[in-house]
Amino acid sequence: MLEKVVEGSPVPIGSAGENIQLAAGLAQFGMLLRNSEYKGRGGYELAIDLISGIKGDDREGYRKELLQLMKTAFDFSKKENSSPKYPTRGNNN
Repeated sequence: MLEKVVEGSPVPIGSAGENIQLAAGLAQFGMLLRNSEYKGRGGYELAIDLISGIKGDDREGYRKELLQLMKTAFDFSKKENSSPKYPTRGNNN
C-alpha cells in the first residue's frame, strides 16, 4: 500500500472552489440518502448550504433542480422522523 503525506493547512470549505463545494455537497447528500456510516455529523442542511453557496452560472438550471430535490428529501426526512411508526401488513408488532 502506498502512502503520501499531504502538507498544508486546512481550508474552510466555504473558501474552496465551486467544483469542490458542489462535489462535497453532492457527496454528503448521497451519503444521507443511503444512510451511510460515513455521513458523519453532517446533515441535509450542510449539503444544501454547500451547494447554495455556489455563485457561478447555472445556465441549464441543474444546480437549482438539485437544490429543490435536496430540500424535498430534507422535508421527507423530517416527516419520517416525526411521524408515528405504524405496523405494515404482515407485521404484527
